[in-house]
Amino acid sequence: INVIVGDKVEFDDSNRSTDPGETIITINNEGDTDISFTDNITNTFGDTRITNNGGDILVTSSYVVIETKKFNVDAVLGQVGTADAAIKIVAPIQTNSVELDASTSGDLHIEQLTGNLKVGQITSLVGGVHLSTAGSIIDADISDTTNITAKLIDLKSLSGTIGKLNNSLKIETQGAIAALNAIAAGSIF
Repeated sequence: INVIVGDKVEFDDSNRSTDPGETIITINNEGDTDISFTDNITNTFGDTRITNNGGDILVTSSYVVIETKKFNVDAVLGQVGTADAAIKIVAPIQTNSVELDASTSGDLHIEQLTGNLKVGQITSLVGGVHLSTAGSIIDADISDTTNITAKLIDLKSLSGTIGKLNNSLKIETQGAIAALNAIAAGSIF
């Protein structure tokens, strides 16, 4: 683990495990600065949780990739990724999917490079949600819970579907007009 931060006083990585089981990586910034990733995160067996209470969650280059089974990202007062530098995620080979839960006060830009994107709950208070995946964009469960809430929702499935016949992706555009853009190689439900 390589962590580069100004203040490492409360950072403790002594609780490392050599067992590749359900590893949880949690990154939490209580300050008012951005979280910027300069290198990959590889967490093929577990969940990755990133929370920034005072800034954005960004990547410094288009080569930074997060590989994880479940990705939970929360930018309380900021945005996640940008139009020019989306947060890129990769599905582990074992699951061929990533489950995504996210909330932000601004825009959210996620690009999944491999596998299916399973959407739990994604909320943008005043911005847009922009999701792109190599596979399908599908509901993570069979509940009637709204999956995506935002003023603008932009979905791209390059080789799959958006939703499933028996489990559609549920969206809420908060009354905005022309707020959904959806492109899929397969069907849209």
